[in-house]
Amino acid sequence: MTMHHQHNRLILTVHLMILLVSCTSTPTQTAIEAVTLTAKPTFTPTLTPTNTPSPTSTPEVTIYKHDKSTSPDGKWSTSTLSVINEDNGRMTFTITNNADNSEQIIEEIEIPGPIRFPVVFDYPYVFQWSKDSRSFYFSHLSSFVDGCFAVSRPGGAGLKRYDLSSSSIITIHEDHAEWMALSPNEKQLAYIGAYSGIIFVMDMESNSTQPFVPTAIDNSNISYYADFIYWSPDGKSLVYSYFADPCNPEMYPPDRYLVQLFPNLNQLKILLSPNEHDYIPSGWDIQDKIVLEDNNNNLWWLNPNTKEITPAQP
Repeated sequence: MTMHHQHNRLILTVHLMILLVSCTSTPTQTAIEAVTLTAKPTFTPTLTPTNTPSPTSTPEVTIYKHDKSTSPDGKWSTSTLSVINEDNGRMTFTITNNADNSEQIIEEIEIPGPIRFPVVFDYPYVFQWSKDSRSFYFSHLSSFVDGCFAVSRPGGAGLKRYDLSSSSIITIHEDHAEWMALSPNEKQLAYIGAYSGIIFVMDMESNSTQPFVPTAIDNSNISYYADFIYWSPDGKSLVYSYFADPCNPEMYPPDRYLVQLFPNLNQLKILLSPNEHDYIPSGWDIQDKIVLEDNNNNLWWLNPNTKEITPAQP
């Protein structure tokens, strides 16, 4: 995974235009791609191209494939499509039973016209599937973002859970988050508030949330923020990157710390201080091995108990 310095650069991202040029697919995720079709003057949300163009002027219809995701057991798939012409558009978020190809609409949003560049609307994406494949968590992203704190995966506008057995949607939180992480038992959610850098840890059973406000470790007046949050395998602590104001060009590259947070104890532990490697957390699947990525995209293991760093083995 190459995500280094994602939140430290000035971001001027036009998701839809970038992904019209290229897209990368994996078995469970499909990036946005677009197909231009010829349609009748009236808007019809069809996915079938019109092969014979009309001699009269007709509006172009574009289909954006925002997101596709498959459950861990392979039985369910979600997809998010937007069909847009110059007059209006429609975004559809669906779930498909792969056994019989039956489909159900989860969300359907009208995109009002007239459509102008950049096309701005929110679209859902699957944040994470439950381990038992009985539900999934989803959030929303904007098709156009601007600024050094652009909300992107694995963040988003709020978080909801869709239950496959009851076809019901449960709202978990409604905040804009720059980064989100579910605990291994899916009972706690850690997220970073957009534009604030504050870490929130939410107990999803009691619906209680505790904020942890980043303060300058070096006692300076510099604003500090957090990103790259990962839960420990035992669910008792979090590791995250803690860095100086990314919106301040004088602070680039920023001083970056790696911190371990114990939410239930309200305690912090500094794992790494700023150094020339500029490590960021990249995962935490083994209790005594936090995966780090350096500024050359090399992977390392960090032992949180001894703070020893060793090359990651395949």
